[in-house]
Amino acid sequence: MGEMKWVSIVVWQVVLSSVEHVVSGRPNKHRVVDLSKRTCSCRRWEITGMPCCHAVAAIWFMATNGQSVGALESWVHPVYTMERWRQVYSFKINPINDRTLWIKTQIPITLTPPNHHNQVGRPKKARKRSTIEIEEMTKEGRLSKKNTKGSCGCGKKGHNKRTCKGQDVESKCWNEFCFRTLK
Repeated sequence: MGEMKWVSIVVWQVVLSSVEHVVSGRPNKHRVVDLSKRTCSCRRWEITGMPCCHAVAAIWFMATNGQSVGALESWVHPVYTMERWRQVYSFKINPINDRTLWIKTQIPITLTPPNHHNQVGRPKKARKRSTIEIEEMTKEGRLSKKNTKGSCGCGKKGHNKRTCKGQDVESKCWNEFCFRTLK
């Protein structure tokens, strides 16, 4: 612990104000330590109960300037003392009995999984569209291809232009130039 205090005082520069100590290290890194309230602006001392490096630097500064610091253990929260540890562990904790000595109950021992089955087929889309969205899509002219039958240039439905068998050779030309010349 002596090495930690020495490292803290080497790294941090302490300036004494009225009641509080201003501890500064790197540029623009200042911490305010109030030893009477046992607080630091980094809040580590309040949270853990152990003095942070800023508090150790302030305590070391007081000790080197001839002020009475007292025992080092007095700066630590009382929960970390051996007396408190003995109080916490003074009670006897009995182990539980072996599984063979447990009392038998009427509750069923085996737990059955919940009734769940996977749906057959392809899963649905992420969300179902509302009727307003469907109406807007039809107004824009973008209809879905769901439940529509394919057709080709012959005018019959149920097949596409690749599988069409009722066409003549001249109408198999499908680019724009051929359409213009056929009409």
